[in-house]
Amino acid sequence: MVNKTILHLTGMHSTKYGALEHYLVETAGLCASKGYRTVLQYESLPQSASYLQNLKDFNAEIKVLPTQVNLYQSFRRIMSLITAVRPEIVQTHFVNKNVLFVTPKLARLIGVRRLVAMVHSNPHLRVSHPGDWLLTSMITSWPSPMPSLLI
Repeated sequence: MVNKTILHLTGMHSTKYGALEHYLVETAGLCASKGYRTVLQYESLPQSASYLQNLKDFNAEIKVLPTQVNLYQSFRRIMSLITAVRPEIVQTHFVNKNVLFVTPKLARLIGVRRLVAMVHSNPHLRVSHPGDWLLTSMITSWPSPMPSLLI
């Protein structure tokens, strides 16, 4: 039986009930109507009480887990989160290069069926040095199951 859970790695600190938070609430509601559980990872607990309540209304869970750390810590933390949640789908949002690097490998190793890399508006992906471009290209185009579209 498939674990109908979607894990969102936000890589964020949420300080308000803004557009992205509304998007995530709507997504959680739609997924709940289809029988999916939503789990949202945040770097710290979101500050909006109404946002937290709206997520709770759709049985969405918040997992506070700092991932914006070095590669080794990212690896350990993402592995523990994916192992604990056992999602069918992992979707990334505003994560750093370390998380983008380790998530596809760990997710497939643990048995995640689908991976989605959502690129919203990430100014840190804009590169100013050819070495940065090369590193970013290698991470995002590495032979892995995590393209920018649902697979």
